[in-house]
Amino acid sequence: MSVFADTEKEGELLPLLSKLAVPTLVVRADRALGSTLDERAWEEVQARLSAPSAAVEIAGASHNIHRTRFAEFMQVVDGFLNKGV
Repeated sequence: MSVFADTEKEGELLPLLSKLAVPTLVVRADRALGSTLDERAWEEVQARLSAPSAAVEIAGASHNIHRTRFAEFMQVVDGFLNKGV
């Protein structure tokens, strides 16, 4: 199940990424381990985000990224939050 595959009733979510006016971090789990974003959606996320936003995939992480790869998740989040410092 994918929230992105089930949005037809409400409209597409991914096109809204290019309208974000604040730095945004999108973190994706390892595709082989249960990522919500399939390859098409992931490519669209990457194409629609502009700097200073970022899209990062954490290898070896399941859908519960912060539980399965906590250290890597925190490194990504910390790095993103401290970019502007």
